[in-house]
Amino acid sequence: MMRFNTKVGAGVLLGAGLVYLVAALAAGHSAASQTPPEIVAREAGVDVWQGLRLVSQERAPIVDVRPADRYRLYHLPGSASQPGAGAARLAPLARDGRLLVVAATDEEGARLAGKLRKRGVKRAHFLTGGARSWYLALELPVPLFNSKPPPHGYDRALQRARDWMRSRRGALPLVDIATLSAAGYAPTMLQSKARPASSGKKKKIAGGCG
Repeated sequence: MMRFNTKVGAGVLLGAGLVYLVAALAAGHSAASQTPPEIVAREAGVDVWQGLRLVSQERAPIVDVRPADRYRLYHLPGSASQPGAGAARLAPLARDGRLLVVAATDEEGARLAGKLRKRGVKRAHFLTGGARSWYLALELPVPLFNSKPPPHGYDRALQRARDWMRSRRGALPLVDIATLSAAGYAPTMLQSKARPASSGKKKKIAGGCG
């Protein structure tokens, strides 16, 4: 019976590994090239509460790249209007590598944040949901559009957040951001009731003249 030679087996495995490595490199499947753009986009997106922390605790500037008319309609307090600006124009506006972008769509925000990071703005982020998500969370009187009363501490934390955004004095306590984030209190009664579909038939008018 022939015994298995361990040295031969190791040589075969090593050779197979080298062949696989060469094939992978030739096909462009090296480990360094396997970072999909979706990961960068996912990391760059922040929700309202993460964005609030970014600007209140880390003093990240806010830039709004939406068209000027959309900016005039509503914008985040303290944000700078930069309609259609690219990474080259926005990069110098960052502070200590931090910047929060408000775009018309999440796709646009993700692309811009990715380009900013390539230019050295390591903490470039975009607000997911854009200005609309910020308005619904921090500007809209949510209790008017929710059948349930606000959770304990919600009103006080919300007022402090609004005051800070307008004054930018001191630092917004993290406990207030945590309270708002944990509350999960959102408008639930904004959808209008659908009207009954018309049958398309004309109603017959009873009676007549003469």
